[in-house]
Amino acid sequence: MSAEALPPLVAATLAATVALLVVLPARSLLRSAFGAGAAYAAWLAVPLALVAAFVPVPRDAALVVLPAGASPRAAVAAVVAPIAPSGPVASLVVATWFAGFAVSLALTLRRQRRFDTALAARRLVVRAAAGPLVTGMIVPRIVLPADFRLRYTARERRLIVAHEGAHARRGDVRANALAALVRCAFWFHPLVHVAHARFRLDQELACDAAVIARFPEARRCYAGAMLKTQLAGDAPTDRRAPLGCAWRIHHPIEERIQMLKHPVPGRARRALGIASAALVAVGAAFGAWAGKPETRHYVDAKLAVRIDDGGPQDVRLIGPLGDPLEVRIGEGAQAWRLTFVATDEAPGRLRMAGDVRLADATIGKPQIVVADGVAGQIVMTTADGRRKIDIAVNLTRTDRPTPDDEAG
Repeated sequence: MSAEALPPLVAATLAATVALLVVLPARSLLRSAFGAGAAYAAWLAVPLALVAAFVPVPRDAALVVLPAGASPRAAVAAVVAPIAPSGPVASLVVATWFAGFAVSLALTLRRQRRFDTALAARRLVVRAAAGPLVTGMIVPRIVLPADFRLRYTARERRLIVAHEGAHARRGDVRANALAALVRCAFWFHPLVHVAHARFRLDQELACDAAVIARFPEARRCYAGAMLKTQLAGDAPTDRRAPLGCAWRIHHPIEERIQMLKHPVPGRARRALGIASAALVAVGAAFGAWAGKPETRHYVDAKLAVRIDDGGPQDVRLIGPLGDPLEVRIGEGAQAWRLTFVATDEAPGRLRMAGDVRLADATIGKPQIVVADGVAGQIVMTTADGRRKIDIAVNLTRTDRPTPDDEAG
């Protein structure tokens, strides 16, 4: 495996850690203040933080200022940042991570496939040696135990179906699939495994709260249905549905029953809870984005700038690919400003998109694609033809943010 995959893996791991360190303590506070639904919504912080880990952080341009009419000279502007790890150790780390991810994902899919295969029926409600639970990522199905009518009263059956229906309507199976994917990707991270269990508990508590909000008079009956499920134990097939939403035996039954005693929050309180959960999620994502390590590649840009008939002025700028680099030559109304951004165009080729100005007037926005390490040329004149700028461009992609030799 390529060592280049290590920096993104490190950034994603740090982002997930930041999000979990925010959500794990916040979930209890949100649940106490606003109900179980707010605590469950706060878990959105994890996927948001993982996305934020790959959003580039804007930076100011690296700037070199050259005096007008200066004799040919060299200048270097280096944007220093951590160098991406490389070599056999980094490759070994990436290969180990990929192997663990592949094994974890294969085992999860195998368990789910075996469970789905065991359900021969394709109807919305399935009777089997499992449940109550919901499965089916594309088309959710409610799975009920074969002795459903014998084990539960008519009122309990209604509450159970309402609970599983709430899972189906909210897309909790798809949320479980995303959580399982994160768990497989971070198989080495103990905090992720702890958080996965808390996430599944918050999911069940949020569903319990939704049922009680719909049937506020049925708290005792609902608790009785939970106890019957607990006493019956898990059917062996329940454990083979890692993406399913089940009344599983490892959910703390005492905590779930205690939550039934809490008053149902009103509409305004629920709205405030969702807003608070969103604030937690966005805050965690912002923290992951702002604090991520530098993992970028760099461009070593050597420019030979000739103004009108003057001699060339050599400039060397080194900065991250995609970040703006800027050169200013002269002062006041005679000042030239060259701003450009270098990006990968194709393997071995780089694109330079520029903006050339004289004083405050835009002369042009040139673009040039050059082979890595091969010079190109840009020539531009003002509209009246009186002023000219000639730029020889040589771009080299590098993994090092500092020059390895002295310019000039």
